[in-house]
Amino acid sequence: MKLDCKVDVWDFKTIRKIEGFWTPQKYVDLLNRMDYSDTASVAVDELEEMCLLALSDNRPEESAELVLSYVFGDALRIGQVKALADDIIDEKLWVEYADISKHEQFFNCGQLLYEAYGGTFPKPEAVSFKVRITSKATEIKAFGNDNIETDLIRLLAQGMPENGLINRLFEKQLIEGNFTEAKDIIWHLSQSQTGLTKEFKIISSGYWFDDLKFTDSFRAVLKLYTDKV
Repeated sequence: MKLDCKVDVWDFKTIRKIEGFWTPQKYVDLLNRMDYSDTASVAVDELEEMCLLALSDNRPEESAELVLSYVFGDALRIGQVKALADDIIDEKLWVEYADISKHEQFFNCGQLLYEAYGGTFPKPEAVSFKVRITSKATEIKAFGNDNIETDLIRLLAQGMPENGLINRLFEKQLIEGNFTEAKDIIWHLSQSQTGLTKEFKIISSGYWFDDLKFTDSFRAVLKLYTDKV
């Protein structure tokens, strides 16, 4: 089964943080790790500022190690955390780290550290954009029922240059079979449907989707899940 559709891209913008990741409780946790004396006395709307000030009292690599250790927990070994604490001062690990499943978390770490230290750390940059998929075929209802991130990237790749990053790195996965990296490429996804139109809001790294910045609309054909290997 194939879906022939029109894809519209709009509201494409660069964002500096992912709203909702750093919660008041997480600020409290970090303050406690820095031996802040009385977090209970800090107003909720002041916790972020207090956490940033406490971080900035340390050497950048010390704060980087603390934040990375908190966010990743047991997913990184102690030696890895120490090495990455040095790397994140100069490198955009949410782009450059080999394991893309960790990119979103590196972005969240980098965002907090950048706010605490300003230009000492790389400026955090992600992208947010909206996608509308419209088709005359009732098959639109089947779109995204199985591995929605895979279906979305296979569609969006058709609106990007053939020599673009996604098309070059994932040539085989864009055609058929498993595309396990898709859920790590798209960090956040929300959707709605009206009739034969589906709309999505996507947050990801510009590393993958900057090629869509000046794209308005395009036609695309997608092999739906019933034909997937």
